[in-house]
Amino acid sequence: MHYKFSSKKPHTHYIDVELVITGLQDSVTIVNLPVWRPGRYELGNFAKNIKRFEVSDLNGNALPFSKKDKSSWIIENGSEQSFIISYSYYANQPDAGACFCNEDQLYVNPVHCCLYVHDKIHDKHTVELNIPYGWNVATSLKRESGHTFCASDFDELADSPFIASSTLKHFTYKYNSILFHVWIEGHYIPDADKLINDFMAFTKLQIDVMQHFPAEEYHFLIQALPFKFYHGVEHLKSTVLALGPAEKLNEKDYYKELLGVASHELFHVWNVKSIRPAEMMPYHFSKENYASTGYVYEGVTTYYGDLFLRQIGRA
Repeated sequence: MHYKFSSKKPHTHYIDVELVITGLQDSVTIVNLPVWRPGRYELGNFAKNIKRFEVSDLNGNALPFSKKDKSSWIIENGSEQSFIISYSYYANQPDAGACFCNEDQLYVNPVHCCLYVHDKIHDKHTVELNIPYGWNVATSLKRESGHTFCASDFDELADSPFIASSTLKHFTYKYNSILFHVWIEGHYIPDADKLINDFMAFTKLQIDVMQHFPAEEYHFLIQALPFKFYHGVEHLKSTVLALGPAEKLNEKDYYKELLGVASHELFHVWNVKSIRPAEMMPYHFSKENYASTGYVYEGVTTYYGDLFLRQIGRA
C-alpha cells in the first residue's frame, strides 16, 4: 500500500491522493475509508470530503467500480493484481484531529483520508509526499528516503499525523535515551530555552513515575493558529496540539494552556494508547468502538496531566 500526497491547487484546500495497491489475489477488491477514529473515539463522515474518485490499472486503463456504502468502494480488478486509486480530499479543518491544506502547509491525519483494504491492513504502508523544495516534514513515521515515510501497518499509519511546511520550527530534547521533538507551525516564536526546559520537566516526571516509555521517539506537533483555539489529540508516538491566537502563546495564561494540553496528551501515551480498553483491542475502523471507561482514559489523564504540572511548579 503506497500513498502519494500532493496538492495541485492548494488554495482550494484539496489534497490529491494516489494509492497504489499491489499483490492482490481476488478479482474484486473492497477498499474502505475509516468511519471511526482513535484519539477522538468517535464516528466521522470522512468520505463526504472525497471528490474525483478514479481507478485504473498500472497502464492507465480505467477499471470499473461502484459504491458499496458511503465509505467503501467495490473495485472490479479482474486479473489485475495491482491498481491505482486517485482521489481528492477536501482539507479545510485546522484543528488537532483533522486535515488542512493551503499554500503554506500540508497537514494530514491519515485516518481521515487514507483508504485501506481489510486483508492488507497488517502490511507495510508507505507515504510519499510531493511537496515544494525546502519544505520540512514533522511526523513520527519512519523516514525511508527523501520525503517517503513508512508505517509497519495501517494501524500505525492511521495513528501518525504529519505536517509539511517551509516554516516549521523544530526543537529537541532527550531523556533516558528517548528523543523528543517539538515542532511548531504558525506565527508563534517561543522562548526556546523556557519551552524546552518546561517540556523536559513534565516529561521527566511522567517517565519517572511510569518507569518506562513505549516509544523510542515522540513528536509534539503544534499548530499555532491565528485565532483563539484549544485542542489536542493523542497518538502513541506523537500528539497534535492546536492553540491560538499564536501571537499570545508567550503570555502567561495562554502559555499555561500550552503546557497543560502538552502534559495531558503526553500522559495519554500510557493511558489509552498503551493501556487500552479491551473494546478497542484492536481498533475497528469500520464501526463504533463502544467503551464505558471514558472517565478513566480522559478523566484520569486530565487529573494527572495537571498534577504533574503542579508538582514541577508550572500549574
